Formats: sequence, structure tokens, C-alpha cells
Amino acid sequence: LALTGCGGGSGSAPAELGSLIADLNQDTAWPSADAEAGVSLGDRYVFPAHRDDVGRELFVTDGNQDQTHLLKDLRAGSQSSWPEDLTVVGDRAYFTAANEHGMELWVTDGTPAGTHLAVDIAPGCADSDPGPLMAFGDRLLFAAENDTDGRQLWIVDGTGAAAPLTDFGSDAADPEPLGSLGAVAVFSALTATNGRELYVTDGTPAGTRLLVD
Repeated sequence: LALTGCGGGSGSAPAELGSLIADLNQDTAWPSADAEAGVSLGDRYVFPAHRDDVGRELFVTDGNQDQTHLLKDLRAGSQSSWPEDLTVVGDRAYFTAANEHGMELWVTDGTPAGTHLAVDIAPGCADSDPGPLMAFGDRLLFAAENDTDGRQLWIVDGTGAAAPLTDFGSDAADPEPLGSLGAVAVFSALTATNGRELYVTDGTPAGTRLLVD
């Protein structure tokens, strides 16, 4: 992991620009940590990377070597939890990861204590396969599935509570958040009745409807 940027201002950077911040994976056979783009949460930067003893997990840095470390091992041991789709909502970031709960939605505030399962939509070890994730004001929209609801559009509100917004039944809706327009969000869904069409939602089931057929 390296820090890059432009100079020109007064003050000092946490580390020399262009220098290595931390050698996260020191395995001699395959030393690359494969660090990927992450998100900023206050003075912390959270990102996925690989280390041989923990697999692919979330790491965190404040730009200093001694403060660049594993955030939390979500899947104990060397197996990876494969965290992906980091999406900032307020002072937290939601992401997808897999462990004994299956592939589910997680949340972090950049601290180990604040990194935890957000909701177990498909109970047990089944996968709800959440995603894609989209910030909608202080809320999060995403598609997910379970045996009870099928694949629906879900919302996490500002309190962290999660609930399905749509009720397409067993119809293969495959909803996908696309963007927001002021107080409403736009998403597409595929149904046997209408095919793939555009829908809008204000974040409530009553305010979720077909835009135009």
C-alpha cells in the first residue's frame, strides 16, 4: 500500500508522498497484498487486501505505517471473507462479505468494534447475495434474496434496521438500484408481467411503484 498525492500546501503529510505505507503481505512466494480501492471514513481509510494468515479481509490505515493493519478477520483463519462493494452511508460503510453466515451485508465505522454483520437476510449459512449497494441519503438500497421473500429490493434506514421494499413474490424480479432523483430512487426490476422496467421508491413500500410500462 502506497500513498500518492500532490504537494504545494503547507503542513506535513502522514507519510512521504509516493512512499510505501505498509508491506501487508510478506510471503516470499507471492508477496502481493492485492490491495484494492476502499473508502474514507473520517480520518481512516478502509480497503480490502490479502494477507496469507487471514486471507482477503478488510484493512484500515490513517496513512501511517504503525496504524495500517487488519481491521477485522471476518472469516477466522486463512480463509477469505472476500469483502466487496464498500458503500459509504453517513459515517459508516456497508459492504458484502462471506463467512459462516453465508454471503451477507456487513457494516463498519472503521473500528473493529464497529465492524459487524448488518443483517442476516438468508438465515444460517445460506447466501442472500446482497448487491449492488447504493447510498440513498442516510439509507442504503440493495437487492437480496431468501427462501421466504425471493429476490427483492431491500432498504437499511438511518437506524440500521433492514426491511424489504418490494414484494414481487416468487416472480424473478432481480431488482437493481440505478440512481436517485431528489427524494426518490430509481431501480429496474424484471417480472413475467412487465419484463424489465423502471420503478421508483421513496424508501417506503407504499411509495414504491412502477414508473412506466
